[in-house]
Amino acid sequence: GMGGWGVWGVWGVWGVWGVWGVWGVWGVCGVCGVWGVWGVWGVWGDFY
Repeated sequence: GMGGWGVWGVWGVWGVWGVWGVWGVWGVCGVCGVWGVWGVWGVWGDFY
């Protein structure tokens, strides 16, 4: 493989830019994003 730096690695689907990263659970679509702290359930939502 690519030592974990490929599509399915650190910078891939399960990494920084993936499910657990910027666009995932801890990012835009998650805790720090649309459905989290800065979104629907947070500062800009109805349940602040």
